[in-house]
Amino acid sequence: MHLEVMEKLREHLAMHPLGFPRSTSKAQIHMLEHLFDDDEAQLAVHLSPNPETAQGLASKLGQDTEKLQKLLDAMAKKGLILKSKNRNNFRMMPFMPGMYEFQINSMDKELALLFEDLYPELAQDLFASPTAFTKVLAVEKHLPVDMEILPYERASQIVKAAGRIAVSECICRKEQKLLGKGCSRPLETCIVFAPMDEQYIDLGLAQPMSVDEALKCLEKGEKAGLVRTTLNVQSRPTFICQCCSCCCALIKGVTTLDIPTALVKSGFHPVIEWESCNGCEACTSICPMKALSMDDEKATLNETKCIGCGLCVSECPLNAITLEARPKQEVLAPPSNFVELMTTIAREKGKTYFYK
Repeated sequence: MHLEVMEKLREHLAMHPLGFPRSTSKAQIHMLEHLFDDDEAQLAVHLSPNPETAQGLASKLGQDTEKLQKLLDAMAKKGLILKSKNRNNFRMMPFMPGMYEFQINSMDKELALLFEDLYPELAQDLFASPTAFTKVLAVEKHLPVDMEILPYERASQIVKAAGRIAVSECICRKEQKLLGKGCSRPLETCIVFAPMDEQYIDLGLAQPMSVDEALKCLEKGEKAGLVRTTLNVQSRPTFICQCCSCCCALIKGVTTLDIPTALVKSGFHPVIEWESCNGCEACTSICPMKALSMDDEKATLNETKCIGCGLCVSECPLNAITLEARPKQEVLAPPSNFVELMTTIAREKGKTYFYK
């Protein structure tokens, strides 16, 4: 009975556009066993991305409302489902990004090992659609001044339009540290926006921050050589992550697993002025994608690998690198909002159970 319940939950999560495929190593079942007990798993399969109240679920399932409310609240406190405190409703969320990121405070070596075992197969499904769910934001101060830059391409505009903001630790770097890997870059760099900030703060996973504090956090990330990524939408993204190539599941999808659709490149790319380059290799050292190398003691760009993060421009001591717009045919406008993004991915993957 126990394994049957967990398998039903795995199948339910697999129907989400972002996926949770069957694992040949049983890694997914082991992960679900770590996160859910049987009662929680049995209830989770009745949730969808559409909000439902405890009363509505109780009526549908023929169960006691008060008992169901307590179970739903307990699951929300464990970061297994989303809860809207004001409306007292609950929603399913994908495994990643979603319930995994809500395990920041409960992350231990056992969970880290489970994720490492799960990640390769998870990534193959997670990044399988041509439309990625995340995109790269170039370092804003390097964007061309002689062209119109759309608001969703500017980190500062995303922050200022967010309404509510919080900062949490990077679960990727935290997980890698537990395994004796990774790097010493700062942990508190993941910026969460409304409405996701509410549950993060309630669970003690994040601290509220002002617009000015968020902008300073982005500067700290730039100085640490972190890539800015956000939800691949035009309006109301729920996060800006600051990622490193040694830990980040998104970047490793490209660099380690060779899945180019793991994230969308920014609309910009670096241009190197050879006459000014002195061959110091500062740009090759900072590049998270190893897209820069030396040719005849001058920096050379591999356009295929470059994601347009702009860190090389920040690092160049001679201002020999600038950001320019990529050719228009290479840059697609992202979906308008989260629902359109999920619907697009659902159709591309043929997973239209939740999003038509």
